[in-house]
Amino acid sequence: VQGANNTGIRGLSIENQGNNAVAFGIYNSSSSLRISDINIEVSGGSGTNTGVYNVDSSPLMSDLRIIAKGGTYASGIDNSNSSPSMHGIHVSVSEGSFSYGTRNYLGSKPEMANMQSHVSGGSTNIGVHSAYSFPRMSGLDITVFGNNNGNTGIYLTASAPELSDVDIEVTGGSTRNYGINTTNGSSPRIFDLRASVSGADSNFGVYNTTSSATITDATFTVSGDNSGGIYNNVSSSSFLSALSIEVTATTRASGIGNNGSSAFFHIRNSYISVSDASLSSLSINTNVGSGATETYIFHTVLDGSTLGDPVCSNVIDGIGTVLDAVCKYFP
Repeated sequence: VQGANNTGIRGLSIENQGNNAVAFGIYNSSSSLRISDINIEVSGGSGTNTGVYNVDSSPLMSDLRIIAKGGTYASGIDNSNSSPSMHGIHVSVSEGSFSYGTRNYLGSKPEMANMQSHVSGGSTNIGVHSAYSFPRMSGLDITVFGNNNGNTGIYLTASAPELSDVDIEVTGGSTRNYGINTTNGSSPRIFDLRASVSGADSNFGVYNTTSSATITDATFTVSGDNSGGIYNNVSSSSFLSALSIEVTATTRASGIGNNGSSAFFHIRNSYISVSDASLSSLSINTNVGSGATETYIFHTVLDGSTLGDPVCSNVIDGIGTVLDAVCKYFP
């Protein structure tokens, strides 16, 4: 189905079984239409299988049930330079080499609310991928599972989203799993987040690379061989408030950590718990690189390995005092 201005689509079931390189359920180009109460199933495209593809469009989308399977790229919804309103949408994506629940790119500004996204079965599985975009996401339930490579709940490249009331569960994977992975100058503002990440060789609640994240009122539960709650990698910063972070690992656990230069943490009113079997737990670990690395912590409780005291490295308290390695509470 191809959309057009001043039209509406409602109460249909749309199925595209492909047999070409590309298969779309609904294709909108430079159009603003209403789409509601639709079942969409797409498969059979050798290259791309996408439920709804928006280009330069601003449709109103509600009460959609989308299934996309197979191909090199499988995705529920793709937004290119588009600003759709997306409410009450259930997306199930599987079996693409790269499987995505929703993709936003090239300046897209979608409103995403009350959505469920289940992604599995690909070599790489991502719940929401935003590149050079500014989405607003609220009331999202994202589940990502896969046994190949890595899985990510939300992946950001040069994007500045606003997230609230979001649940993320990421499991399986053989290399790395991320609740949220930010890169290339992304600056997410996150409020009321619950993330559970486990199953891969390395697992992270949030992983920032040359990015800045502001996170308030969030709960992270992370477990696996090597696991970290929030990690800043290379010139990244995190402003954290009212967080609960629980990390369990068989080899190495880190509640808060960084690797690289010019990293910055500001942590307030939070609880951080870490434990592992080898006593290499670090409640907070900041490895000083070639540039300044600073971590400031206020009114935060640290609970270290169940086999020993919590450990901190290169941490400064609220009045500028460098803290001892063994630490439990900073008033």
